[in-house]
Amino acid sequence: MPTAVYNNHRLNLRLSDPLVGGDGSSIDRSNYLAEDKEMDRGLARAGRLAYEALKIATDARAVAVVASRDTENIQLGRFIAQQNALIAMGNAASDALEEAGDTGNMGPDDVITYISEEIASIGDWVNLIKQDEELVFGRELEKALAEYLNENGSEGSLDKWYATAGEGPIDVSWTVSVKEEGAYALHIKGLPSWGFNEATLSIASKTMNIVRDASGYRGKELIALAPGNYSFSMNNISVSANTGVEDGRFMLTKVDNLAPTIEATFETKFIADHPTTLSENSKFSMYDLEGSHEITGVTALAKHFAPILHFHADEQYRPVSAEDVWNQVGGDTNLNGIELDLSNIDESKLRTAIYSNVLQQDDNNLAINYFFYYPKSNWQDYGGQNNHEGDWEGVTIFFIKSNLEGETFGKWIPTKAAMAQHVDIADNLANHINSDGGDYVNWGDTIMNIENSHPHLYVGLGSHATFAYSDQTTFGGKIDDHTSTDDGLDTSRYIVNLDRMGNESSPSWMQYQGLWGSAGNIRPGTAAPSGLAFWDSSYGSYKNRWFDPWEWSQNFNNTNNRL
Repeated sequence: MPTAVYNNHRLNLRLSDPLVGGDGSSIDRSNYLAEDKEMDRGLARAGRLAYEALKIATDARAVAVVASRDTENIQLGRFIAQQNALIAMGNAASDALEEAGDTGNMGPDDVITYISEEIASIGDWVNLIKQDEELVFGRELEKALAEYLNENGSEGSLDKWYATAGEGPIDVSWTVSVKEEGAYALHIKGLPSWGFNEATLSIASKTMNIVRDASGYRGKELIALAPGNYSFSMNNISVSANTGVEDGRFMLTKVDNLAPTIEATFETKFIADHPTTLSENSKFSMYDLEGSHEITGVTALAKHFAPILHFHADEQYRPVSAEDVWNQVGGDTNLNGIELDLSNIDESKLRTAIYSNVLQQDDNNLAINYFFYYPKSNWQDYGGQNNHEGDWEGVTIFFIKSNLEGETFGKWIPTKAAMAQHVDIADNLANHINSDGGDYVNWGDTIMNIENSHPHLYVGLGSHATFAYSDQTTFGGKIDDHTSTDDGLDTSRYIVNLDRMGNESSPSWMQYQGLWGSAGNIRPGTAAPSGLAFWDSSYGSYKNRWFDPWEWSQNFNNTNNRL
């Protein structure tokens, strides 16, 4: 339908709802032009039906019914009702235009979308949509959803949400319980770089296409469901070509009420991980301060460079097995957005573990990630900033391939070690603006003692931040004491290599999207972190050491600048 033709028949809408400043008048149908009589008749019928729908949406009794449905704010009820009216207007216009034979090649969904967009540009609808989006949807509707999630959590279970970036399409099933008989719609929000355009939805012996809508994707048709448990199978989903994490939400909405009601929702994160290119059979030609080494296997390589950790005499915690913690709490990978309850953990039964992963960026860049999990960070007990349960820390050692002539040619040479510490904006701005979450030390720098390829590193008392030297360091006025005179923990004895998450051999606890400890209270820094693939030590990004240790450490400060 050409816009110019439609604009000759634009409706002058004045809403009776005082919420948007309406003057009490109804739709003025005197502005119809008769350039195209068939089109005019179709739009006249659509306009009349739309007006009736609008009257229902702004009727105080109808609004009261909507508002009474677990909604404290009358404005939210008005918003939902008015959105229903907009949908009804689009449907009415679609039916009228099809009856008039003027839809051309446009399907009903296209007509609804087109008419809705056009209506939104007419008269007081501009103010209505703007006000509702900014004042209602942005605040009240999200608040209602947040309250729903707080009361109900993510409902059901998801069988898979992780894959290797750019691999063939995958199938995902969401198992969920339906409490009331009715007509339902499945919506998929977020996941911008995962492809649903070629995907299909199978439910209750019915298969349909998944189509794009204004806010994401949805099943093309409504689904009639009786009370019971159902598995929504979404097949042929293309995996993001970009490594990293993206937020997603599956929502099942009952649509045959006066206003749609949420039946169930599932908050999740989808992972597209690097492929596994290095294994226990991979050969590594290394050259370090001790000379040349030929090493076979990623675990052997991680052991060769594993750090020696030194702890303060008063330190209560050491790195422990995340798998042991997971097994003790009866971990469930579908506990998305929920915390692990560590209150009954028997720490005497937790083995020591140091997790590693070797990642090759290209032909000239290699990194070994070392991850340490502590049951608790109690820095505040020693004058620090905060206490929280669960504490993922660690260090990454970077390598480049030498192009120098002689013995080193074509071998991997260590260049630096990057250590996870604190995000400290105030201290950064005052002293070293390029430090954000950690420091690095060039390999061979006299600041860091290296013994047989093993760097000696020092752990902050309670904070478990990692340093290259024994001393005290101030962050935002808080002292982190990483002095130590102990013999150190030889972490090479406890290395556990982690496979990439696209492989079935990756441990189940790696898939857990919730917090590795208590969510704490509203005070910043009291919540436990998420797992390795979901947590970032800096603000505003999911990019972290698991996916990209080079980007993770690119703004770190050289330790020499602190001294």
